[in-house]
Amino acid sequence: MKNLIKNLGIFVFILLGIFQATAQDIQRSAFPPRQAGWWTIGINGGWAYQQSDVATTLDGYGFGMTLAKNFYYRPGGAISFDWRGRWLYSQTIGLDTKRSFGIEHNSALNGTRSAGEGLDYTTPNGPGYVFQNYKTHQFELGLEGVLTANRLRERTGIIASIYGGVNLDWYNPLLDQSNNNGIYDYSSIDHMNDSRSNIKSILRNNILDGTYETNAHGFEDGTGKIKFMPSLGLELGYQFTPRFSMHVGHKATFARTDDLDGQLWKNDNNVTADNDIHHYTNLALRWIIEPRTHTMEPPIINVTRPSTNPYVSRTSHGAIDAKIKNVRSAADITCSVNGYPTSFSFNRGKFRVNFPLEYGENQIVITATNEVGTDEATIIIHYGDNSPPPVTNNSYAPKIRITNPRNTPYTSDNQSFTVKANIKYVHNKNDIEFLVNGRNVYDFNYNNRNDNFSGRINLNQGRNEIEVIGRNEVGSDRDHVVIFYDKKTETPEVRITSPARTPHETTQINFTVKAKLKNVNSKNDVRFFVNGREKSLFNYNVRNGKFSADLTLVNGRNEVVVKGYNDAGNAQDEATIILKKNTPTAQYPTVDITNPSRNNYETSIRDFTVRANLQYVGSKNDVRFFVNGKEKGSFNYNARNGKFSANITLVNGRNEVVVKGYNNDGNAQDEATIIFKNNTPTVQPPQVTITSVSMGTTNPFDPNPNSCQTTIVATILNITQKNKITFRVNNRKRNDFSFNANTHQFKITLALDEGSNHFLVRAVNSAGSDEDTASKNCTIQTTANPPKVTINNPKNNSTSTKNTVNLNARIKNVTRKNDIRVKLNGSTISSFSFSPVSGVVTAQLNLKNGNNTISVFGKNNDGTDEKSVKVKYNAPNNPPTVDITTPNANTTTDTKTATIKAKILNVSGKNDIRFTFNGNNFNNFTYSTSSKKLSANVTLKEGNNTITIKATTSDGSDSETVRITYHAPKVLPTVRITSPHNNTSTENKTTTVKATVKNVTGKNNVTFLVNGKSTNSFSLSGNTIKATVSLKEGSNTIRIQVKNNDGNDSDQVKIKYRPKVIVQKPTVVFTNPRKPGKNAKGKKTTAKATVKNITKKSQINVLFNGSKISFSFSTRKNEVSIPLILKAGNNTISITATNEGGTASAQTSLIFNHKPVPSMQKPKITITSASVPTTNPFNPNVSGSTIIGTIQNISDKSQISITHNGKAIKDFSFNPRSKKFQVAIQLTPNATNKVKITAQNRAGKDTKTHTY
Repeated sequence: MKNLIKNLGIFVFILLGIFQATAQDIQRSAFPPRQAGWWTIGINGGWAYQQSDVATTLDGYGFGMTLAKNFYYRPGGAISFDWRGRWLYSQTIGLDTKRSFGIEHNSALNGTRSAGEGLDYTTPNGPGYVFQNYKTHQFELGLEGVLTANRLRERTGIIASIYGGVNLDWYNPLLDQSNNNGIYDYSSIDHMNDSRSNIKSILRNNILDGTYETNAHGFEDGTGKIKFMPSLGLELGYQFTPRFSMHVGHKATFARTDDLDGQLWKNDNNVTADNDIHHYTNLALRWIIEPRTHTMEPPIINVTRPSTNPYVSRTSHGAIDAKIKNVRSAADITCSVNGYPTSFSFNRGKFRVNFPLEYGENQIVITATNEVGTDEATIIIHYGDNSPPPVTNNSYAPKIRITNPRNTPYTSDNQSFTVKANIKYVHNKNDIEFLVNGRNVYDFNYNNRNDNFSGRINLNQGRNEIEVIGRNEVGSDRDHVVIFYDKKTETPEVRITSPARTPHETTQINFTVKAKLKNVNSKNDVRFFVNGREKSLFNYNVRNGKFSADLTLVNGRNEVVVKGYNDAGNAQDEATIILKKNTPTAQYPTVDITNPSRNNYETSIRDFTVRANLQYVGSKNDVRFFVNGKEKGSFNYNARNGKFSANITLVNGRNEVVVKGYNNDGNAQDEATIIFKNNTPTVQPPQVTITSVSMGTTNPFDPNPNSCQTTIVATILNITQKNKITFRVNNRKRNDFSFNANTHQFKITLALDEGSNHFLVRAVNSAGSDEDTASKNCTIQTTANPPKVTINNPKNNSTSTKNTVNLNARIKNVTRKNDIRVKLNGSTISSFSFSPVSGVVTAQLNLKNGNNTISVFGKNNDGTDEKSVKVKYNAPNNPPTVDITTPNANTTTDTKTATIKAKILNVSGKNDIRFTFNGNNFNNFTYSTSSKKLSANVTLKEGNNTITIKATTSDGSDSETVRITYHAPKVLPTVRITSPHNNTSTENKTTTVKATVKNVTGKNNVTFLVNGKSTNSFSLSGNTIKATVSLKEGSNTIRIQVKNNDGNDSDQVKIKYRPKVIVQKPTVVFTNPRKPGKNAKGKKTTAKATVKNITKKSQINVLFNGSKISFSFSTRKNEVSIPLILKAGNNTISITATNEGGTASAQTSLIFNHKPVPSMQKPKITITSASVPTTNPFNPNVSGSTIIGTIQNISDKSQISITHNGKAIKDFSFNPRSKKFQVAIQLTPNATNKVKITAQNRAGKDTKTHTY
C-alpha cells in the first residue's frame, strides 16, 4: 500500500506540471455541456509491477484498450457515471537480492517433479537456497464503474475520476533458475558484505541467462490459471478538444491469491500471510464518439374527424380523431372542451377524445407543444338543430398567414413557384381570393380540414405582387408578399482535372490536358493557352463540359491556361507541368489556419470566415474541411496560390474547425477553436394589466341594434410581438386585437354575448407568462331581421362568350335551403348549394343564346327579399379546334425522329394551320380535309423540343403545344477478362492477362490495375487487351477499367501465386554437450540440440543408451531438450530427424563418474584464541575481549548461536569458506563472564564455553 501511495503521488505531480504549463488556457479551454449517452474508446500503456513476496524491478510493462458508455449525465451536474470495459496485457518481472530458504515445498525447486520438468536446489543436491526471480504474463478482461467530476470538467477541462471493477484474469509465472549446465551456482555471491545493487548486478550479468524456462509451483502444465479479481483506480486528465483527452492513472488489482509471483513461502518454509497485488501506472489517450442527434420539427395537428369544421352533430355525443406528429407522448398535448380541460387517448401519433356536447356551439381546442414550437387546432361542433345557428358577430374573422415564401421580399431562381398559406375561419374555396400582380388566379387548392392553401404560379421577370384574401360574414383578412424572379446567367466555372495537381512533374513528353467547364455553351467560348501562346487544337463537348488537348511538352516548366466565357463573365484555371526525367523528391502538404489567428478565438458575431494557407495540395478534391466533427463541402480553394476560405455559421460555445490537405506523398492538417458568445440581453417576464373596459352600449352604427359592444384596453410590458399574446372571450380565442409594441398598449372592440361576458388577456415569452381578467354584462333587445339578398356573380347587364356561368350570391338571415329559390329565365333551378354558416349560394347555370335573367329569392319569419341580374350570351359561330393526338405532352424518347399527329376541326385547309418546331415555322406536314387529321415527321435535337400547332379562321383560333425530350442512346463501354479465370492458382511468378473490350477508342480510356496500382505495361490492339503481369506471393487482384463519354465498365479476377516450396534437409547439432565424451557434473542433466527444418515433434526420434526416451521440442527455438538420469560410465544419446527433404542424425556421449556423497558430520567448534581483557583508557569501567575460532561442517552464519551470560549476541562474523568465526565481547566488570558458542546442523550440534 505504501508503494501504491508513492506511485500515485508521482503521477499526480507529473500531471500537475502539465496543467501548470497550460494554466493560462484552462478557463478558455472549458467545454460546454454535451448530449448524454456518448461512447469513449481509449488506448493505454505504462509500467506494470507486483506488490508480492519477491522484490519487483522496473522492467515490467503493460498496454491495453478501453471502451466506455455514458449512463448518467446532467449538464452542470456534479458527477457523471460510465460503465467501462477493459482489455489489458501486462508482463511483470521480479528479482530478489536476499537468499530464500523457503523452497522445501516448492515443486519447481525441490526436485519432486519428473526429470526435465523441475529443478533440485535442496541439500545435498543443491545449496539449499535460491535467489528468487519471476516473469509473470497476465491477460485481463474487466468491467468498471467510473465516477467523474463532471462540473470540474465543464468549467476547466480537468477530468478527475475514480473507478472500481471486477476482472477475469489469466496469469502464468515463470522462473529463471537454470541454464544449459543445470542449476545456478550462487556461491560467488557474498550476501553478507555485498550491497543489494552489487548482488543484483552479479545476478543479471554473471549468473542468470534471462531465459525463464521453469514453470512456477502450481503451474506445472504451463497453461496458467484464471481467477476473478477486484480492482480500484483513479485518473487525472485533461480534455484538449471536445472529443480528445489525455489521462494519467493508477490501477491496483487485488489478486486474492499469493502465487502471482510463483512464491508462497517464507524462509522457515511456512506459507506467507499476505496476498499479492498487481499495479498498473499508465498514460491513456481517449476519444469521444457523440451520439447521433435528431433535429426536432414543430408539432403538426391534422384533424381527421369530423370531416368538416364547423361540424353539425345530431347526437349529444362528440368525438374527435386527429393525427399529431413530432411529440414524444401525451404529456406534450392538451385538450379543452368549452374551456375546460378533458381527458383523451394518444398512442403512436393517433389522438382521440370523446365528450358530451352542450346545446348550441361547442369549441374544442387541441394544443401540441415540443421544444421548438407549438401547433393548435380549434374545432367547432354545433348541436341542437339539423343546421348550425346563424353566424353572429361572436364568430371569428378569417386569419391568413402565407407560409411559402416565409419572408418578404423573397428572391426565386425558378420561374415556377408554389405559394402556400394557412387560412382559418373560411368555409370553402369560394371565400378566398388569390391575386398575382393584381389579377385573379382561380387555379388553387384549399383544404378546409387542415386550413392549407396552395397555388402554383409562373413568375414574371422582376417584381411579383402576391396577395391572398379571405372573407366571411364576420370580416376579412389578407396577407401579402413580394417575390422577385431574376433569371440570371451563371458565371462560367473552369477546373483542370488533368494534371490533378499543380505543379505536376512527369517524365513523359506527351501529355493530355483535361478540364471540366460549366455554363460554357460553345467551343468558340473556350480559349486555350500553352506557355502564353493560344492553341486552337483542342476538343470541347458542350453536352458534358469536358475539355481535352494533347500536348508535346518542352523541357522544364509548361504553363497551361484554360478559359471559359459567357454573358455573365469569364473564368479560368491554370496548371504547371514540369517535364523532368529524374524522380521527384517527396513534397508533403502543409496546412496553416490564418483566420482565426489564434486558437480559442472568441467572437460575438455568428457568421465567420475561416481562412488557411496550403502548400503542395493540387485541387479542391484534395482538401477536406470539418466543423464540429462534420465534414463540409462548401468552401473555396485556389490551387494556384494555396488560399482556402469557408463561410460558417457558429453555434453557441465552442466551434472546432479542421482543415486537411492531401497529396500522393502524405497529408497534413491544422485545427482551431472559435468560441461564440451570444450577447443577448436578459429577458424579463411579461406584465399584463387590463386598464379599462368600456360600458356595454348598443352599436351606434346599427340603426336596429341587436347587440352590445365594448372596448378593452390593457398594458402589456416585456412583449414585442402580437403572436405572444392570447385573448379569450368567454373562453373563445380572438385574434382581431391590436398591439403597439412601442406604447405597450393592447386594444380590442368587440360585440358581447347576452348576459355575463368574461375576458382574459395572457402574454408569454421565454422568461415566463402573466395574465389578467375582467367581466362585463350585456342585455340585448331583439329586433326583426328580414332576409337580404346580394348577387356577387355574374354582374348585372354583363356579356359572356361562354354558355355557362357560375352563380355566387349571399343571403343574410336565412338558415334553410328550402327557404331559397333560384330561377333562370323564369324556371326554378334546384341544383344549387347553400352554406347556412356563410349564407353563400352557388350554382352553375347553362345560358341560352341571347339575354338571360337570373333571380335569387329568400324568406324567413320576418319577411322576404329577391334580387335578379341580366346576362347576355353571344355564342361563337364555329371557331377551330386543335387536338394533338400523338405524342403525349412532355414525352421522353431516344428515337431521333418523331411522328406528330393532330385532329383539327373547322378549318378549310392547310393554309389555316401554322406548325412551329422549336420556334421555327415547319411546312413539311400534311392535312386531310376529309379526315381532319394532320401528320408530320420531325428530326429531334438533343434535349427539349417544342411543337406548337395553331389553327386560325375568321371565327377564332385555337392552339396546342407538346414537348418532346430526346436523349441520344448511350453507347456504353464493356470489358471482360478472358484469361486467366477468376480464383485460379499458379506457381509461376508471371502470368499473361487477356481481355476483350468494346466501344473503347484508345489506350487512354483504359486503366489497368495490379493489386490496386496502375500500370501502362499493356497493349490494346483492336478489341483485345494483353499484358504480362508480375505476381506477388499470395493473393493478387487484376482489375481493368474502361470508359467513354457515355459511361464506364470494369472487370477483375483474383490469382493466387504460390511458389513451389523446396524442403531443406534437417540438420542436427548438439549444444549440450557440445562435444562427446565430456564428464557430467551430476547424475541428473539435460542434453540439448538444435534441430532445424523440422515443424513438429513427431519428425524426431531420440535414443538414450539404445532405448527411446521422452523429450521436448520447441518449434520457436528449434531446440530439443532431453532430461537424463545418467548411469555410471559412458552414456550415448542419438537424435534422428526426418522431413520431406531427407533424414539427418547426430550422436554424442556423456561420462558420469559416480562418487558417493559423503555423510554429513556434526559441527566441530575449536577456539583458537581468546584475548586478554583490556581496559578502555577513556572509560576505565569498560573492558573487552575477542574470541577467534573455527567451526567445521556448517555453511551459514544462521547455524551458529553465541550467548554472553545467557544473552544472545548477533554481532559476530563467519566465513563459510574458511570456516573462521570471530566475536568481540564487552565484559561485565567485577563479575564472572561466561561465553557459550553453539553450532548445529542436521547431523547434530557442538557447544564450547569460555569463562572470564
